[in-house]
Amino acid sequence: MNLRRLSFDSMPPFEVPFRFFITAPVFAIIVSCLFLFAEPLELSSRWTNLILATTHGLTLGFMLMVMIGALFQILPVILGVSMPKAKQLSKFVHFFLVIGIVSLMFGLYLTSYLLLIISTMTLAISIAAFLLGLISCIPAMRNTSSSWAIRLAVVSLFITVIFGISFSVGWINPEWFTNYRFFTNIHLLWGFIGWTFLLVMGVSFRIIPMFYVTPDYPKFVSHLLPIIIFTELIMVSFVTIDSVFSFTLLILLTITTSIYPAYTLYLISQRKRKAKDVTILFWKTAMIGFLISAGLFLVIIFYDGSYLKRLEMILAGTLLFGYAIALITGMLLKIVPFLVWLNLQQSWIKHPSRKMPLNNMQQVIPFNIAKRQYILFITMYLFLIISLAGFQSLWMIKTTALMMLANFSYLFYNLIKAYQLYQKLAVQLS
Repeated sequence: MNLRRLSFDSMPPFEVPFRFFITAPVFAIIVSCLFLFAEPLELSSRWTNLILATTHGLTLGFMLMVMIGALFQILPVILGVSMPKAKQLSKFVHFFLVIGIVSLMFGLYLTSYLLLIISTMTLAISIAAFLLGLISCIPAMRNTSSSWAIRLAVVSLFITVIFGISFSVGWINPEWFTNYRFFTNIHLLWGFIGWTFLLVMGVSFRIIPMFYVTPDYPKFVSHLLPIIIFTELIMVSFVTIDSVFSFTLLILLTITTSIYPAYTLYLISQRKRKAKDVTILFWKTAMIGFLISAGLFLVIIFYDGSYLKRLEMILAGTLLFGYAIALITGMLLKIVPFLVWLNLQQSWIKHPSRKMPLNNMQQVIPFNIAKRQYILFITMYLFLIISLAGFQSLWMIKTTALMMLANFSYLFYNLIKAYQLYQKLAVQLS
């Protein structure tokens, strides 16, 4: 592992990012339970109450929760800046974020306008506080390979949230925001490509070479590509939907974004450290998942047959599970052991006469356990894609939901065990 150019002086306490990490699988477990009691008809369209509720449960409750927690940790270590009053801010953001996501999920699922109003207010408070903290850090960020991608991801999150609040208003009363469904694809683009994709890019520019001892990303990918993608998103947002120019821009955006996963797969193949590491399988799965999603998107643009809705559902499942959740699960299995080891090492430095209780990161989440997690994930993912492809018997839906429940419950269990190990060893060093 290559720790050069990293700063650990202003690293936040372990509990700051971990409260977000441990909450994420809980929301995924709730989503799994909702699927467990679903009927086949509820999976027939992206506009059903179940799909809207579960999609936001995963994108906000799982993905956003982990990414916010990661930024609290990554900013000081990679970019040399700390969130102001990180301990207090993280508690505030986490509290209102949890209330907001729960209210949004069940507001959409039950069509409760009261819950939607509560979710709009609490999510706005939580994300605004987080963004204000981030914005205050931007001027002091080091100009590294990660900084520009992360800056652009922050702007994209703001745009995504503005769209989200507008949609809540339109859902509560369509007269307040007419044709709000018309803009959902733009909302999805800013959320998945602008926020998630650019943030993952920015983080990976440092952690891929660091954790897996690969060559660095070339400047075209690390410095220029995020700016190109962000510019294309702006252009797509201001052209007429279904126009020739819009289709051309979307094709260009698809090709441009595919450069990053393709090059990441190449870098991973060049890694110098060939030791067994299951998290590399999650990265490979995610990069391949994104490339498959890009191919599916190009097919959907030119396809106008009776299977179009199914293709859209498969694309959504591939992009959400095959790319985003695969990647975030792999990052959790890598970052949490690293943080346990790193925080224990920082404590040990203060008491060098004592024996360092943890010599290896893999002692936190051993290889065999991580391998079981990957097998559970792949099994869940395959069942999900089969279900979305049209095999929506009640048996298949229940089986898929049970596999989801098993996967996310096992992830939750492994994170709990990692935290218990950290507490136990931290006491020995205190």
